Amino acid sequence: MPLMKPAFLADYRNARRVRPPIAFTRNSLQSYAGPLGVLAQVAANEPAITFDAATLACLGTPNEQQSTNVLLRSNAFSTSPWDTLVLGTGTAPTLTPNAGVAPDGTATAWRLQCNIGAGTTTGDQSRIFQDVSGLASPHDLTPSIWIKSNTGVNQSVYFRNVTGVGGSTVTATPEWRRVWIPNAAVATTTESIQIGCRGTHSQGSIDVLIWEAQMELGLMPTSNVHTDGSTVTRAATSQIISGSEFTSRY
Repeated sequence: MPLMKPAFLADYRNARRVRPPIAFTRNSLQSYAGPLGVLAQVAANEPAITFDAATLACLGTPNEQQSTNVLLRSNAFSTSPWDTLVLGTGTAPTLTPNAGVAPDGTATAWRLQCNIGAGTTTGDQSRIFQDVSGLASPHDLTPSIWIKSNTGVNQSVYFRNVTGVGGSTVTATPEWRRVWIPNAAVATTTESIQIGCRGTHSQGSIDVLIWEAQMELGLMPTSNVHTDGSTVTRAATSQIISGSEFTSRY
């Protein structure tokens, strides 16, 4: 077969931009993994050219659906509606703001220290939480948070996913990672995101850094949406190829 020149080549790896005839729109800010290996943010209707955080290879620009972070405060862990829960042998969690460098390169990470002493039952707890109410039932939902060990070794941390449902154990490593727990067809109008220590679900004490919690409808986390007192919605991404070269022949 003869060689054919493409009418359009989306070479993100080399061009690192969205070129005409692609019409790009997204009527809101968007966070993304930038070329320097840290999270960054682009303005409305600017493409988020995304890079691999480890290799820094260009990955193109993602098409994301509209999504709302229903947590009222995503990174103010000592401010209402965030609260603490202490049961059994647990002691009050300690929260320290601006305690480390966050995934976006700013000193906005929080230090979270929790301890349940010698307690080993599920009734021994020390954790922080934020509840959300008024959701439609049933629904799919995914809570997520960035977490990093503050001791240089892996730590087993309790991450509660849904009000009325048990939690899961996640691992905080010496490197930043985003953890999440998808929940399908949950028949409740109230949700909760909680993180800390709980007997049988985590180690007895933790010392970790946390950053930017998120709770959104759906079964996969999307790019971070910062909130500070109210819910925030990131608009959907639209990339449409137009022009006479792409007109249907039929």
